[in-house]
Amino acid sequence: MTSVDILSVRPKTKPDAIFVSAGDRQTFATYALSKLTDTFDVLIFQYGSNPPKEEFKKTATLLARGTGSKFNALKEIFRQRRELLLNYNTVWVCDDDLILENGDYRILPAVVGTLGVKVVSPAHSIKGKISHQIMLPAVGRHFFRYTSFVEM
Repeated sequence: MTSVDILSVRPKTKPDAIFVSAGDRQTFATYALSKLTDTFDVLIFQYGSNPPKEEFKKTATLLARGTGSKFNALKEIFRQRRELLLNYNTVWVCDDDLILENGDYRILPAVVGTLGVKVVSPAHSIKGKISHQIMLPAVGRHFFRYTSFVEM
């Protein structure tokens, strides 16, 4: 069962957003708020037993709290505040344990627009949990590769 309470919403300031499902031991929501707000609005769904972090309350464009998986929470937020999500060109849906290694993740919205693809994902760090080998970074200089798979 998914339960979502939207605690705060700030005005949209960027054309693209990052949606992070953030548990008690999250790392990526904090990173996104400190390093990626020049390109993305940050939308946070917090789950777990800890109260909402002050930095989330002060900085996130949307802060919601509740129970459920990230996609079910995103679906419920869409049900409650459809206009909020529809106003973005792209929404990058992230796990809270995403590990960034190299590259500029701020180009993801441009890749979507320029190449006309509907779903993109950065390669996964070899330091993290690798569920599927295709998600590993490829050797060499490049900024994009086509695959037939995106891990959800």
